[in-house]
Amino acid sequence: MRVHTRMDAILGPKRSFTPEGFLFCEDVPLARTGEQSYLPHELTGIPAGKDGLIRVERHAADVFSDTALASFVGKPVTDDHPEENLTPETWRDHGKGTILNPRRGSGEQADLMVGDLLIYDANAIKAIMDGKREISCGYTAEYEILGPGRARQFDIIGNHTALVSEGR
Repeated sequence: MRVHTRMDAILGPKRSFTPEGFLFCEDVPLARTGEQSYLPHELTGIPAGKDGLIRVERHAADVFSDTALASFVGKPVTDDHPEENLTPETWRDHGKGTILNPRRGSGEQADLMVGDLLIYDANAIKAIMDGKREISCGYTAEYEILGPGRARQFDIIGNHTALVSEGR
């Protein structure tokens, strides 16, 4: 089952400007290993547990697979999420920057896929500088149902990373 979903994080303190005035954000979390809880409307087709939640496991082999890492290369950064995944026909309407160098983090970030964001859009740069620093990745993935309220996520394919006022 392939489902569009999101992973939320916060832009870190490593930010600088290029000579042209673009904003370069380093070591931004894009995805993580471990368990995340979802509401039933966020993952249709997966039955919720007795507490109404779906707990999804993400294994390191899936988050850091060559395919998952490569799928985030060059994907657009948007200001808030578009209604649907971006396509060649829609990216220009939403793109404010791009994802560069997705990789496994190191040290305290070893459980994270991190990347660098290059923000081109002046309004998006201003929003970040004014405090809009949470991000939420849009991607698709396959899910293996492990039981009521439990699933495993794999075959992660990045689509975009959105700047958001408040992650979920």
